Amino acid sequence: GLYLKPQYPVSPEFSIYGLFGFSGVQVDGQPDWYDDLVDDTSFSFGIGGAFNFTENISAFIDYVQLYNNIYGYDYYYGPYYYDPQGTDIYTINFGLTYKF
Repeated sequence: GLYLKPQYPVSPEFSIYGLFGFSGVQVDGQPDWYDDLVDDTSFSFGIGGAFNFTENISAFIDYVQLYNNIYGYDYYYGPYYYDPQGTDIYTINFGLTYKF
C-alpha cells in the first residue's frame, strides 16, 4: 500500500495518526476452486497511535481497512458460487520502530 500519514502529537511521548491511500489485496481460493477470490486495489484508510519510549525507540498500533468491495463480483466454479459483495478486509498492525 501507499499512504499519507498525517500525525497529531498529543504529548511529547504519544501521537495519533490517520492513514489514507491505496492498497492491493489478493486472497487465494481453495486449490480446487477459483484461484483468486479477491485480486484488486482499493482505497484504504485507518487510524493509529505511536508511543515514544526513548528518543530512538517507539511502538505503534493501527487499524486499517485494506479492501472494501463496493461493486461485488460473482464467481462460479463448478457447483460452487461465491459472492464477495460487501467483503471488507481489515488489519490490526503493531510493531517497534528504531530511529538511527
